Amino acid sequence: MTKTNKESFEGALSEWFNKWESFLNKRIIDKNTEKSYYTHKRLRSAYRSLKTNYKWPFI
Repeated sequence: MTKTNKESFEGALSEWFNKWESFLNKRIIDKNTEKSYYTHKRLRSAYRSLKTNYKWPFI
């Protein structure tokens, strides 16, 4: 991040998400409760945090 600007970071993050979107959206169904949840919950959370807060380092 030290050698990028806001626009290029946003573009790279968007490209990364487009590439891995189906992987991030994988869900597992719990056999006991029959509820589904995301397989890669922590990775989704990290992406969401970057997407929400990417502006702040560039102020």
